[in-house]
Amino acid sequence: MYFNNCCRCMPSPEAQSEETARALWALSERLIQEGPGSQSG
Repeated sequence: MYFNNCCRCMPSPEAQSEETARALWALSERLIQEGPGSQSG
């Protein structure tokens, strides 16, 4: 559940996507492993 301008809203289809969640998790893990200031190819 989300709130927008103090009104309860349903999440968008994108926010409920398992595929998007997996991709975001993988990206987050990669960014954490690289650390700040690291050079990626």
